[in-house]
Amino acid sequence: MSLAKRNDGKGCYECRMRRVRCDKTEPECFKCQKKGIKCSGQGIECRFSKHMNRKQTPSLGSPQLPATSSKASKSYLFVNVENTHDGALPTSSGQPGASTTGPSISTFIASKMVVLDFNENGYRQIVLPIACQDDLVAQAVSVIAAFHLSSRMPSMHMAAERGQELILSRLRQQSLNLGPGQLFNMSTLATLLVLLVGDTITGANNYVYLLELLSRLAKLAMNDPRLSDTTKAFIMEQTKMFQLFGFPLSSQMKGIQTFTKSPDYYLDFMTSSPSLGSDPEQYANIQVMKDIIRQACYIYRNRASHEATRESSIEAVERLRQTVTHLDPNVEGRHALVWAFFVASAESILPEHRDFFYNRLKGLFECTRFGSIPLALQTLDYIWSKQDSTNWIEIVTHERQILIM
Repeated sequence: MSLAKRNDGKGCYECRMRRVRCDKTEPECFKCQKKGIKCSGQGIECRFSKHMNRKQTPSLGSPQLPATSSKASKSYLFVNVENTHDGALPTSSGQPGASTTGPSISTFIASKMVVLDFNENGYRQIVLPIACQDDLVAQAVSVIAAFHLSSRMPSMHMAAERGQELILSRLRQQSLNLGPGQLFNMSTLATLLVLLVGDTITGANNYVYLLELLSRLAKLAMNDPRLSDTTKAFIMEQTKMFQLFGFPLSSQMKGIQTFTKSPDYYLDFMTSSPSLGSDPEQYANIQVMKDIIRQACYIYRNRASHEATRESSIEAVERLRQTVTHLDPNVEGRHALVWAFFVASAESILPEHRDFFYNRLKGLFECTRFGSIPLALQTLDYIWSKQDSTNWIEIVTHERQILIM
C-alpha cells in the first residue's frame, strides 16, 4: 500500500475516473451526489492492492461500536490499485465493516507496544477490529503505519503528517463540542492510543495533550457497561503505561504527581502475557525488568524533588547498571526498558555510566526502529553538554518534549 498526496487541482477520485471537472465541495462534491455516486471527498489517497486480505466483519468478541458518520469530512481515500509498495498499511475503505490489515501494524508495531507478544494482544484483538468499523481509528492506524514505513519510503512522511494534523483537529473539535456525558466513546479512546503509539515512532510532542485526554477517557471507560472486562483491562494497562512514561517527560510537576503512587501501580502492562505462568525463565526476566523500571522511577523522583546529591546519584545509577547486567542485552521484552535507560543515561555523571546506558539505548533502536530513540540519544548529548548548569528534567520537560518509550 502507498499513501499518496492528492493533486488538489483535480478534485475527488470519482470525478477524475469519469474525466469530469470536480467542483471540490466538501465533504462530498455535488457532481457525485447528482449522479448518485458515493464521493470519497478531498484529502490524501491511501492505495492498497486488491490481493491483500480483506475481512468483511470484525473479530468475534470485539467491541461493537457506532461507526463515525459518513458525512464527516474525509482526510483519506482508499483506492484499490494493481501495483503497490512492499509493507502494506492497515486501512479502512471508509465504509463500516470493511478493512485491510497489514503487517506493519498487526505484526510489528503491535508487538512492540506490549512487553511479550501474544495472541490476545489488545492492539490486534481490540484496536484493529475497531479500525475495521470506524473511519477515524482507521485513519489513525494508516497514519502511524505510514510514519513507521517512512524510514524506508520517505515519500510517505509528508502525507502522514498531514493526515495526523487532520485527525488531531477532529479530536480537538470533538472535545469542544461534546458535553461531559457524551465525551466517552471507544472510537476516540482507540484513536488516542494509536496516536500515542505514533508519537513514540516520530518523536513528536502531541502526547502532552493526548495523554491528558486519554487519562480522562480511561476513567469513563471503567464505568461503561458495553465494554468487556478484557477491553477494560487493556485500556487501563495501556493508559497506565503511557502515564508512567509520558507524564514525567511532559512536566516536572506531573512527574512528581505520578510518583506519589508506587511504580507498581503502573506496571500491570509488564505481566499481561499468559505465557509468564508457564515459563519460569521469562517470568524471572520480567521481574528484573520491573526492578529496573522501579529504580529509574526513584532516580527521576529524587532528581525532580531536588533530593539527589552527586554521591547518591552515582550510587543509584551504579545500582541500576548492576541490575541491568543480569539481563541478556537481547532478552525478549527488552524494548520495555527504553524509558528506564534514558533516565539512567540522563542522570549519569561518570563517563562509564553514560557509555553503558547510551549504548544499551542505542541497541534498543535496532529492536524497535522507533524514531523517538535517535531523538533521545541526541537529547542525551545536549543534556550532558549542559548538566553542570541545568537539571536534565527541566530540559526534557521544556526544551525536548519527546515520548521516549
